[in-house]
Amino acid sequence: MSIVELVSLVTPPSRPIGVGSPQGWLDVEKRLGGRLPSDFKQYIDTYGQGEILDLAFVESPFAWDAGDRWFSERSRILEYFRGALDAYGFGLQAWPEKGGILPWGSDSDGNYLSWKTSDSPEDWTTVVIFDRFGGYTSIPLSMTGFLCGVITGRVEVEWCCNFDPNKPDFVADWRFR
Repeated sequence: MSIVELVSLVTPPSRPIGVGSPQGWLDVEKRLGGRLPSDFKQYIDTYGQGEILDLAFVESPFAWDAGDRWFSERSRILEYFRGALDAYGFGLQAWPEKGGILPWGSDSDGNYLSWKTSDSPEDWTTVVIFDRFGGYTSIPLSMTGFLCGVITGRVEVEWCCNFDPNKPDFVADWRFR
């Protein structure tokens, strides 16, 4: 499982910010209108909200007031996706459409790290939508599989010029300190 590999590569914080609970995850999924991949839930419960190796900022639905900010950000980004994906003719749809794109994080270049959804959340793969929709790339890996792939060099990220494996492993969101 990718979360086990990720923990072996990147030390989790001793006090993660914005971890979930079984009931909390049920509430988030109910409000979202669908289940989330187990590796995302394990990631949030292990690392919380923050930035991993200056590669990806992953926001937790539990770090803000009852997830309101997490949901409002998803709503804002999805509205942007709906217009831009059509305008650029990518042939992609936004969540909650079948096979829709749902953002799970971002990078320091403004790229959206997202899932390409499918019937089973365990089969969701990664799609990177480039800043200002200059293009996108599909990566047939889960969220944690993608992170592990980048960290180990199995996945090339020439589009992400700020990735630095020598940066601190994980930086918890400073707004909560």
